Amino acid sequence: MLSDLPLSNNDKELRYTALQTRVGLWLIGPIVMVIKTNGDMVSLPAFGANEPTAVALPDGSVFVLGSNMHNHTETMRRLTLTEQVITVENKGELPNYLTGKNVKYKNRYGIAALTLADGRVFTAGGGGYSDDMKRAAIVDTQNGSVQLLPDMPHARTFAVLLALKDGRVVVAGDNTDGG
Repeated sequence: MLSDLPLSNNDKELRYTALQTRVGLWLIGPIVMVIKTNGDMVSLPAFGANEPTAVALPDGSVFVLGSNMHNHTETMRRLTLTEQVITVENKGELPNYLTGKNVKYKNRYGIAALTLADGRVFTAGGGGYSDDMKRAAIVDTQNGSVQLLPDMPHARTFAVLLALKDGRVVVAGDNTDGG
Protein backbone atom coordinates (compact mmCIF):
# COMPACT_ATOMS: atom_id res chain seq x y z
CA MET A 1 0.00 0.00 0.00
CA LEU A 2 2.90 2.41 0.70
CA SER A 3 3.91 2.19 -2.96
CA ASP A 4 0.42 3.49 -3.92
CA LEU A 5 0.74 6.64 -1.80
CA PRO A 6 1.91 9.89 -3.46
CA LEU A 7 5.25 10.07 -1.64
CA SER A 8 8.61 11.18 -3.00
CA ASN A 9 11.72 9.22 -2.05
CA ASN A 10 12.61 11.96 0.45
CA ASP A 11 9.16 11.74 2.09
CA LYS A 12 9.60 8.02 2.70
CA GLU A 13 12.57 8.79 4.97
CA LEU A 14 10.45 10.98 7.24
CA ARG A 15 7.98 9.90 9.89
CA TYR A 16 4.27 10.35 9.52
CA THR A 17 1.68 10.53 12.28
CA ALA A 18 -1.30 8.30 11.52
CA LEU A 19 -4.75 8.47 13.05
CA GLN A 20 -8.27 7.38 12.25
CA THR A 21 -11.33 9.63 12.17
CA ARG A 22 -14.84 9.05 10.89
CA VAL A 23 -13.78 10.38 7.45
CA GLY A 24 -10.84 7.98 7.05
CA LEU A 25 -7.18 7.35 7.85
CA TRP A 26 -5.02 10.47 8.10
CA LEU A 27 -1.27 10.39 7.43
CA ILE A 28 0.32 13.67 8.52
CA GLY A 29 3.89 14.56 7.61
CA PRO A 30 5.59 16.54 4.84
CA ILE A 31 2.30 16.12 3.00
CA VAL A 32 -1.11 15.25 4.42
CA MET A 33 -2.99 12.29 3.01
CA VAL A 34 -6.43 11.00 3.85
CA ILE A 35 -7.46 7.53 2.78
CA LYS A 36 -11.23 7.93 2.87
CA THR A 37 -13.51 5.17 4.11
CA ASN A 38 -14.45 4.39 0.48
CA GLY A 39 -10.75 3.90 -0.42
CA ASP A 40 -10.27 7.21 -2.28
CA MET A 41 -7.18 9.25 -1.40
CA VAL A 42 -6.95 13.00 -0.96
CA SER A 43 -3.64 14.78 -0.40
CA LEU A 44 -2.35 18.18 0.62
CA PRO A 45 1.19 18.82 -0.64
CA ALA A 46 3.80 20.86 1.21
CA PHE A 47 2.38 20.61 4.74
CA GLY A 48 5.95 20.50 6.07
CA ALA A 49 5.66 18.33 9.17
CA ASN A 50 7.74 15.38 10.39
CA GLU A 51 5.89 13.25 12.97
CA PRO A 52 3.84 15.99 14.62
CA THR A 53 1.47 15.40 17.53
CA ALA A 54 -2.09 15.08 16.20
CA VAL A 55 -5.48 14.14 17.63
CA ALA A 56 -8.84 13.35 16.07
CA LEU A 57 -11.69 15.73 16.86
CA PRO A 58 -15.36 14.75 17.24
CA ASP A 59 -16.35 16.32 13.90
CA GLY A 60 -13.85 14.16 11.94
CA SER A 61 -11.25 16.90 11.60
CA VAL A 62 -7.72 16.67 13.01
CA PHE A 63 -5.86 19.02 15.36
CA VAL A 64 -2.10 19.15 14.75
CA LEU A 65 0.40 20.46 17.30
CA GLY A 66 3.82 21.36 16.01
CA SER A 67 5.79 20.74 12.89
CA ASN A 68 8.16 17.97 13.81
CA MET A 69 9.55 15.91 16.64
CA HIS A 70 12.88 17.78 16.76
CA ASN A 71 13.29 21.58 16.75
CA HIS A 72 9.57 21.57 17.41
CA THR A 73 7.49 24.68 17.01
CA GLU A 74 4.13 24.88 18.70
CA THR A 75 2.11 25.86 15.66
CA MET A 76 -1.47 24.70 16.11
CA ARG A 77 -3.40 23.79 12.96
CA ARG A 78 -6.82 22.25 12.35
CA LEU A 79 -7.21 20.05 9.24
CA THR A 80 -10.64 19.42 7.76
CA LEU A 81 -11.59 17.25 4.77
CA THR A 82 -14.39 18.58 2.58
CA GLU A 83 -15.12 16.37 -0.44
CA GLN A 84 -11.73 16.29 -2.23
CA VAL A 85 -9.99 19.19 -0.44
CA ILE A 86 -8.07 19.31 2.85
CA THR A 87 -8.32 22.76 4.42
CA VAL A 88 -5.84 24.10 6.97
CA GLU A 89 -6.83 26.60 9.67
CA ASN A 90 -3.95 28.20 11.57
CA LYS A 91 -4.88 28.37 15.27
CA GLY A 92 -1.80 30.23 16.55
CA GLU A 93 0.91 28.81 18.78
CA LEU A 94 1.00 27.30 22.24
CA PRO A 95 2.47 29.87 24.63
CA ASN A 96 6.03 29.47 25.84
CA TYR A 97 5.81 28.03 29.32
CA LEU A 98 8.67 30.15 30.61
CA THR A 99 7.36 33.53 29.44
CA GLY A 100 3.68 32.92 28.66
CA LYS A 101 4.17 34.53 25.25
CA ASN A 102 3.53 32.93 21.89
CA VAL A 103 7.04 32.07 20.76
CA LYS A 104 8.68 29.13 19.07
CA TYR A 105 10.37 26.51 21.20
CA LYS A 106 13.65 24.89 20.43
CA ASN A 107 14.04 21.15 20.88
CA ARG A 108 10.45 20.66 22.08
CA TYR A 109 9.22 17.17 21.30
CA GLY A 110 7.11 14.34 22.66
CA ILE A 111 3.98 16.30 23.61
CA ALA A 112 1.10 14.01 24.59
CA ALA A 113 -2.36 15.13 23.48
CA LEU A 114 -5.89 13.87 24.05
CA THR A 115 -9.25 15.09 22.78
CA LEU A 116 -11.63 15.73 25.68
CA ALA A 117 -15.37 14.98 25.51
CA ASP A 118 -16.16 18.65 24.79
CA GLY A 119 -13.76 18.81 21.80
CA ARG A 120 -10.97 20.68 23.56
CA VAL A 121 -7.48 19.14 23.57
CA PHE A 122 -5.51 18.35 26.73
CA THR A 123 -1.72 18.49 26.26
CA ALA A 124 0.94 17.28 28.66
CA GLY A 125 4.70 17.22 28.85
CA GLY A 126 7.13 17.16 26.00
CA GLY A 127 10.01 19.49 25.51
CA GLY A 128 13.72 19.89 25.74
CA TYR A 129 13.71 21.59 29.13
CA SER A 130 12.60 19.98 32.38
CA ASP A 131 10.17 22.83 33.11
CA ASP A 132 8.40 22.23 29.77
CA MET A 133 8.15 18.50 30.49
CA LYS A 134 5.99 19.20 33.57
CA ARG A 135 3.55 21.50 31.77
CA ALA A 136 -0.08 20.79 30.95
CA ALA A 137 -2.63 22.87 29.07
CA ILE A 138 -6.09 22.73 27.55
CA VAL A 139 -6.50 24.08 24.01
CA ASP A 140 -9.79 25.28 22.56
CA THR A 141 -9.60 23.91 19.01
CA GLN A 142 -12.18 26.39 17.71
CA ASN A 143 -10.36 29.60 18.56
CA GLY A 144 -6.85 28.47 19.56
CA SER A 145 -7.05 29.82 23.12
CA VAL A 146 -4.85 28.03 25.65
CA GLN A 147 -5.55 27.51 29.34
CA LEU A 148 -2.33 26.68 31.19
CA LEU A 149 -2.81 24.18 34.02
CA PRO A 150 -0.75 23.60 37.19
CA ASP A 151 2.52 21.75 36.62
CA MET A 152 2.46 17.97 36.80
CA PRO A 153 4.52 16.49 39.66
CA HIS A 154 6.85 14.67 37.23
CA ALA A 155 8.43 15.58 33.91
CA ARG A 156 7.13 13.57 30.94
CA THR A 157 7.77 13.15 27.24
CA PHE A 158 5.88 10.75 24.97
CA ALA A 159 3.44 10.02 27.82
CA VAL A 160 0.15 8.17 27.44
CA LEU A 161 -3.08 9.98 28.33
CA LEU A 162 -6.39 8.47 29.41
CA ALA A 163 -9.62 10.45 29.94
CA LEU A 164 -11.73 9.24 32.86
CA LYS A 165 -15.53 9.46 32.93
CA ASP A 166 -15.41 12.06 35.70
CA GLY A 167 -13.40 14.47 33.51
CA ARG A 168 -9.98 13.85 35.01
CA VAL A 169 -7.05 12.81 32.82
CA VAL A 170 -4.46 10.19 33.78
CA VAL A 171 -0.93 10.91 32.52
CA ALA A 172 1.27 7.82 32.57
CA GLY A 173 4.60 6.59 31.30
CA ASP A 174 7.98 7.98 30.44
CA ASN A 175 8.77 9.73 33.66
CA THR A 176 11.94 11.35 32.36
CA ASP A 177 13.20 12.57 35.74
CA GLY A 178 13.88 9.00 36.89
CA GLY A 179 11.19 8.87 39.59
